[in-house]
Amino acid sequence: MKYLECVLLPGVGAVLEPVREQMTRDMAQKLTATDALLKDNIAKMVRSRVCAGLEIYGPRLVSPKVLSLLYNNVTAPISIPIV
Repeated sequence: MKYLECVLLPGVGAVLEPVREQMTRDMAQKLTATDALLKDNIAKMVRSRVCAGLEIYGPRLVSPKVLSLLYNNVTAPISIPIV
């Protein structure tokens, strides 16, 4: 019993410690990559839904006159005058 407690268990623990550390590093890297991918996919989905919603409901929400004024106000400052 003393051999098990004093020699065998510390030896097994010393052998398994690097394996545990490597598994912890690998899991952290995989979770970080998954987190980044998930955030990117959620952002893409939200942008897609917003664009789709604007395509469907945008013309109903904004009159052609307002769109024309908006277009002129946005493009006028950046357009190049023709001489």
